[in-house]
Amino acid sequence: MTQEASESVLRIEGLRVVIKRGRRKNAVVDGVDLSIGRGEVLGLVGESGCGKTMTALSILRLVPDPPMEISSGRILFGGRDLLKLSASGIRKVRGREISMIFQEPMSALNPVHTCGRQVMEVFQVHKGLSRHHARTRTIELFEMVGIPAASTRINAYPHELSGGMLQRVMVAMAIVCRPPLIIADEPTTALDVTIQAQVLELLVKLRSDFGTSLLFITHDLGIVAQLANRISIMYAGQIVEEGPVTEIFSTPVHPYTLGLLDSVPRLDEIAEGQSRLRAIGGVAPEPGALTTGCRFADRCEFVFERCRSEVPELFTYGEGRRTRCFLVDEAATMRISQEAP
Repeated sequence: MTQEASESVLRIEGLRVVIKRGRRKNAVVDGVDLSIGRGEVLGLVGESGCGKTMTALSILRLVPDPPMEISSGRILFGGRDLLKLSASGIRKVRGREISMIFQEPMSALNPVHTCGRQVMEVFQVHKGLSRHHARTRTIELFEMVGIPAASTRINAYPHELSGGMLQRVMVAMAIVCRPPLIIADEPTTALDVTIQAQVLELLVKLRSDFGTSLLFITHDLGIVAQLANRISIMYAGQIVEEGPVTEIFSTPVHPYTLGLLDSVPRLDEIAEGQSRLRAIGGVAPEPGALTTGCRFADRCEFVFERCRSEVPELFTYGEGRRTRCFLVDEAATMRISQEAP
């Protein structure tokens, strides 16, 4: 990666999002640290309910309050802490500097307005274009993202388009201002494999053409392997492992990462008739549940006493890698003691 790409376009430090239950405040995102380099694709991976989407919504201050609130942390972007901006200040960031592609375009788009009008509005609000010029640019964008008969589809309502076409509309809306950062929250989940591949190809092209950084949220490790430079594994509101994609896939360290990779079907095993999927035992704690020690302890096959009584920090493990596991801490301590004179 180039020096320019390694510079952070976004840095999240100690982000904590809580859900208010009476007088209690339980963390659904607990002390998350993330950084995304310029032109980099960071894959944020984890089970449903682990806090991935809440982390993304926090960046644009879209966390539903109540019942939730961002209780602490910093989100640094363009020399500013987004959490300290005024309401009008964060509105100027949304769409212009950071765009978001939502998982369900049918829910994200307004059903009573045409798709074209909703993209045109972004041109008018952020670029100050007239209606005529906004329409022309919208048709150009529709063609760029691969929507056929763009001059006609611009007049279509969301319910008149397929899921794949709707997701292309969302991508078009996201790149109106060519923002330095796009957040894609599981944008291919509801799409068939062919359309999924086309949307991913489109995102890769955006990164290549515009140098856009991408935070790609998913539970699909195959997509991460195809698209991302680095990967952050999230579990129960915390980052448990982080590093370059090739290294995480070849030498995973955290037991949760091991379990995720082990649950992916292998073509060689399927060919030999060994097609039974492996699963991680137990269930993840409820979002915001109070826990003691490591949050993965009840499901971990390597658990020992320390895991149940202490909360592990993110230990540095190798170049650009971090892991929230006492096994890594103890291995590093043992190595240092063995190397000592």
